[in-house]
Amino acid sequence: MSKLTPFKTSYLSTHCFIRTGKKDVNQGDKSGIYPFFTCSKNYTYSNSFSFDTEALLVAGNGEVGNVQYFCGKFEAYQRTYVIDKFDLNVRYVYHFLRHHLKDRLSRTHAGSVIQFIKLSDLTKFELSYPECGVEQAKLAQILDTLDTAIHETEAVIAKLKAVKQGLLHDLLTRGIDANGELRPPQAEAPHLYKKSTLGWIPKEWDVRPLSDYTSSEITYGIVQAGPHVPTGVPYIRTGDMSGDCLIREGMLCTSRRIASNYARSEVRTGDIVMAIRATVGKVLPVPSDLNGANLTQGTAKISPNEHTDGNFLLWAIRHSRAQQAIQLEIKGTTFAEITLGALRQVPVAAPVEINEQREIGQRLTAIDQQLQSEQQYLAKAFAEKSGLMDDLLTGRVRVTLLLEGTIP
Repeated sequence: MSKLTPFKTSYLSTHCFIRTGKKDVNQGDKSGIYPFFTCSKNYTYSNSFSFDTEALLVAGNGEVGNVQYFCGKFEAYQRTYVIDKFDLNVRYVYHFLRHHLKDRLSRTHAGSVIQFIKLSDLTKFELSYPECGVEQAKLAQILDTLDTAIHETEAVIAKLKAVKQGLLHDLLTRGIDANGELRPPQAEAPHLYKKSTLGWIPKEWDVRPLSDYTSSEITYGIVQAGPHVPTGVPYIRTGDMSGDCLIREGMLCTSRRIASNYARSEVRTGDIVMAIRATVGKVLPVPSDLNGANLTQGTAKISPNEHTDGNFLLWAIRHSRAQQAIQLEIKGTTFAEITLGALRQVPVAAPVEINEQREIGQRLTAIDQQLQSEQQYLAKAFAEKSGLMDDLLTGRVRVTLLLEGTIP
């Protein structure tokens, strides 16, 4: 195979035709049959079309710099740029613009907010590309494949979220009977339910204050943690609870002397931590690598007792009934918080039998773990795609193996 030539660089306008649509944004019709590209992230519809071509659509304002691809009949808003009649692979240019356009615009405008794109921003946009059309097509194919995998994973995540939400509602309002099945809804089997302060609950359930489910008093942690001690005891702040799990890395640590004065708020694996300030009501389980960690004044320890399954209690607190009760007790507007006294009295509905609690907790945790696994895969896919685009769209890495024997 001949030696691959370096990427070329030239203005975008030398390889295509750039113009804008002519329609006003209010001329769309959601019941129309043709896509209508405005400057929103997603297109709407129109009953007419002004274009019948393979094109890239760039938002000139609104979602400034958003790039979309379409082939066929469509309509376009007067601030949406329509780019077509390429002498390069359209999909290659699509990926190049998506990866570089917004960043280039930000640097051109010295970091200020970009309110609109001028025609010259696009005509003089520098495009780097391999001369060989086959290589352009192969690069586009690789990136299209990654996009497809990402979109499929996003669809799986959306479906899992819906399933999880449905399970959360059903399992924490209907519970599981002796046969391991969901009880019928109250409307279909009223004899299986009883009234409570939280509404209808299964007869085998009770409503009790949160403190009745704990082995020790619900409490917050260290008042003044002092300077960070790298070899000290980590303590959990509300800021450490922004994700879906508690992560040891990056947490601040206090001295062992200070931590020893707050033994009451030392957490163990299986405990639950709740944010009682800022994101009030958010709860996360304590992982094994934070066994022995402590808390701050903005977080509270909830330790399930021997009659309470920890997984169940975690999900029961996350359920809308408990969250609504928590929100009603929040004090302050600019600085939201809930007092420990009010938190301890939050009503929670739960099965009397711990086996039913365990089954509910296991089912909800299983779907949540599946969801988190897909979300981690998605984050990894995005990171890999970004790195690959940096390599492939600059020519730093060439697709020589895929092109073996195809370049003259």
